[in-house]
Amino acid sequence: MTQPENASVETKSTRILSIDAYRGFTMLLLISGGLGLGSLAKDPSWGWLADQVSHRDWVGLTLWDLIQPSFMFLVGVSMPFAFAIRTEKGDSFGQQFCHVLKRATLLILVGVCLDSLGKQIVQLQFIRVLQQIALAYIVAFLFMRGGWRTMALGVVLSLLIYSGGLYLFGWIQGIDPWAQDKNLGSWIDQSIHAWTTRMGYPNLLIAPKGSYAVLNFLPSSATLLLGALTGEFLRLSPLKGKSLLLLAAGLLLLGAGWSLGLVIPSVKRIWTPSFCLFAAGWTLIAMAVFHGLIEDLGLRSWAWPFAIAGMNSIALYAGSEFLRPRVRDLVNPWIQPLMGLSPWGAVGLSIASSVSVLLVFWGLAWWLHTKKIYFKA
Repeated sequence: MTQPENASVETKSTRILSIDAYRGFTMLLLISGGLGLGSLAKDPSWGWLADQVSHRDWVGLTLWDLIQPSFMFLVGVSMPFAFAIRTEKGDSFGQQFCHVLKRATLLILVGVCLDSLGKQIVQLQFIRVLQQIALAYIVAFLFMRGGWRTMALGVVLSLLIYSGGLYLFGWIQGIDPWAQDKNLGSWIDQSIHAWTTRMGYPNLLIAPKGSYAVLNFLPSSATLLLGALTGEFLRLSPLKGKSLLLLAAGLLLLGAGWSLGLVIPSVKRIWTPSFCLFAAGWTLIAMAVFHGLIEDLGLRSWAWPFAIAGMNSIALYAGSEFLRPRVRDLVNPWIQPLMGLSPWGAVGLSIASSVSVLLVFWGLAWWLHTKKIYFKA
């Protein structure tokens, strides 16, 4: 229990509300479960909306596919602020690296606990967003030490090494390097799981489901580093109207991701370079909107409900994973009778239930904020 994740903005003089607000918006969107809009999947008029709150099976991108990249990007945005504070306090590189390893370990432990929820034995795997952040966090920190040039180099290297590895594996195997469940990442995970199973530990390093791969942490590191570059720009640049530059950078990344997508398919499940750049483009555009409204135009009041959630994002994420079914069971008996008066039937119940659950968790974040209780891994 301590100060929020974005140590970047802990003091009154350095707080950037837009970072908190964007993080909170992302987390509330995740907790909302798509606001129950998935129930509209078969509706001829609104099915497109339901499609945006579900993941693409393989190639392509939806709103829902942008949640994880947004959260990872924002972790990167906060890093320059956090480590600048530690440097000012006199922490050495070794002390800061130990802090990084500690935080990464705690994130992994939280993720393992969530993966093991309801299981008979602990499940150890590394595809959940918390474990992926932990691994990418270490890589991003090492590249941060050299300033923005080294961070930019880290983005290029992580994507080149990842792409090169998948291409080489595909060439050796004589298959499409981006083939679903047959790529290098899948092969590594399946091989390790087969080895641990032969050793008598089938619950350790489980082969990921849903075509995700542990190796995703390498291109995910590029996402964190793009966020760190953004954070360094926000922290050091004396320029005014930064949101316009963020918007321009976002549009450039969208163009780069789209262009690369002509050669490398855009696939979130294995975090292809084209997906990494395209998703980062959308994330930067969203960051530009939040920063422009809040910091440049001074429209701050509307952002506080999101910021309150953003300051306890880890607690909300873990709490929702543990408690969401129970909260839904708690609110549904109060909602269901009222739905008999609604013309929307089951769809209305799904949406009302999701909104009610979301409000409960936001209420928890508000209560923690009023008590000045903040959690970070």
